Amino acid sequence: IDLLLSKSDPATFGRGPNDVLDETYRKAWKLDEDSFCWRFNPDSGEFVSRLTQGLCPWDTFEKGIRIEPYKLNVYGQGGFFKTHKDTPRAENMFGSLVFTLPTQHEGGNLNLRHRTRQLSFDAAALLQSASPTSVAYVAFYSDVDHEVLEVTSGHRITITFNLYFD
Repeated sequence: IDLLLSKSDPATFGRGPNDVLDETYRKAWKLDEDSFCWRFNPDSGEFVSRLTQGLCPWDTFEKGIRIEPYKLNVYGQGGFFKTHKDTPRAENMFGSLVFTLPTQHEGGNLNLRHRTRQLSFDAAALLQSASPTSVAYVAFYSDVDHEVLEVTSGHRITITFNLYFD
């Protein structure tokens, strides 16, 4: 993790057309998509089919989904990201897919809110009972409010992908 952090930059966030660095709003580290590689390709076969069924369950859905890597984020102890909506990177961007890697950490739940529905995604708890090579993932639409609660120990490492209609 130390090597990863040494190659990372403080994480910014989008506010309109600007990238903003404000550690009172978001405290994390990041690598842009051109600075890391990951062998798993979520933009293939069965995974995309499941994702499409989960996010686009209506019978008339005929568009394809494209999944593109966006960022690798590291939230260390004390790391967080206050409530926000993702900044769309293109007109056909409709959501985000977040993989949490199997690193030891506590806290850092991803809380999602849309209208009256709420979900708390506790990747640390899911990964604790999974095999050491497992990842936890969640996908959500761009209009969903979400926040990363404070990481109380360890490091929460995620890889975020942008979701596009083809």
